[in-house]
Amino acid sequence: MAAVGGEEPDAEAAAILFRLPAEWQQMLASFADLDHTPALRAVLANVRERATLAMMEPEYVDRDFHDEHAGHYAKTFRPLPNRCRRLHFFAEAEDRNPYLGYCVLRPLRARPTGRTIISPPSQLAAHVSCVCTSVVRPHGERLRVSGFPFMEQDSQYGVCAHACVWMVALYHHFAHGTPRREISDIAIGAASHPEPSRITPSGGLSAAQVAVALDHLGLNPINYSLAGLDPGQNVAHIVCRYLNSRLPVVLATHGHATVLVGYGRDRAGRLFYIRSDESKGPYTVVYGSEDPLGAWNYLFVPTPGRIHLTGEFAEFYANEMFQGLLKQEDNAALRRRLGGKLRLRTYVTQAGDYKTRAPQRGVCEAIHRSHRLLPTSDWVWVVELQDPVAAASSRHCVLGEIVIDATCEQADLNPLFGYLAGFSFLWEDGRTLPLQTAREDSTPHFSGTALHDVPSAELPGPVQRRSFLSRVAQSRRRRSSQAPSRLK
Repeated sequence: MAAVGGEEPDAEAAAILFRLPAEWQQMLASFADLDHTPALRAVLANVRERATLAMMEPEYVDRDFHDEHAGHYAKTFRPLPNRCRRLHFFAEAEDRNPYLGYCVLRPLRARPTGRTIISPPSQLAAHVSCVCTSVVRPHGERLRVSGFPFMEQDSQYGVCAHACVWMVALYHHFAHGTPRREISDIAIGAASHPEPSRITPSGGLSAAQVAVALDHLGLNPINYSLAGLDPGQNVAHIVCRYLNSRLPVVLATHGHATVLVGYGRDRAGRLFYIRSDESKGPYTVVYGSEDPLGAWNYLFVPTPGRIHLTGEFAEFYANEMFQGLLKQEDNAALRRRLGGKLRLRTYVTQAGDYKTRAPQRGVCEAIHRSHRLLPTSDWVWVVELQDPVAAASSRHCVLGEIVIDATCEQADLNPLFGYLAGFSFLWEDGRTLPLQTAREDSTPHFSGTALHDVPSAELPGPVQRRSFLSRVAQSRRRRSSQAPSRLK
């Protein structure tokens, strides 16, 4: 263990280094005054096998805890310091960024895990779509980490719902440049929808308060009550469309909220999700049909821009358009090869990013040139038609795409442009049928979705599955779920 900061460093201010794994216990002893909650243990477990060095900043002014302290703890009788500790983790590797991330330790004994961003574990990294980059500068060193933000609730000023909204808000701040938000902003937003329970100390937020708080933050959410889904809608399809768009999904179960940040399929082909659970830690794996938290009740998809059209409607109309285009004589061979049911994958993105990445994904120059200068909405839905045989082994599987205005309404869809099997299409306003150009290169190209759902993952360690007793408990909760629960 060594201090950094001069020959005779100030014990209260100098950074402290821990060589790992040899000094792991000494590192734990440096914050032995704090409870090692499941969330904190999960953060440490995430880096334990990777980290070779840890650095502690013993006196750190954290913006988020400063907000919590000013909003609540400064007004309580028990004196509480407003300084935190911050742990940084490093891995010795020459071929990649050695910085694994950081964890702020709040001076809250029972709920110490503050603002944290740790890179995903290597076994799951390919299945985490919601990753943003944070830059920190401890002692003048500029360090970058890519991961999903995490924080444990403090159970006073903020509960699980506050923590989930905060995680998503910080993600969109780093990923899309939305304003930086704190827990106090979330509390103010939730207070605009009065409920019998107190705002501070928080007794939990209702589903309506979560939606209102997100709207107050400017992250106008797309909301789903899963008990009222249309018969043709599928929860997994809904969630995966947004995760393919790199948009995290806030999930409400009975009395608890978590954030879905990725998905994948195990080697048996079973769909699993990766989520951040403020009570369990970041990057936990769960199967939707065996969630130990019980039935899924609500989904909230906070949006960083004007995304009015939902993914399922974009995909529904694109399917009809593709079916119509495949009936053309030029596409007869492709129609016979694909059969009746089409493999479609849908995501929403900013139009500028879509146009920039199109050549990088292998879209031929002639098609890209015909679309590049067309005016579009800022956000667009992209629906890919994929070759199912090619998709089973590669992301080079896209046969065609239709790009749809994300700001249009469901009753008046506004397709913009697209292509199929080398033909480029342009929908002019008011036209039902598109204008078509001559055939160009029809080689399948790389998918633009964030993730590719084929069996591949070797899951690390135990996953969250329900025991028989928890399934019985869930059935009881389901019978009582008609009464709105509060997310605590």
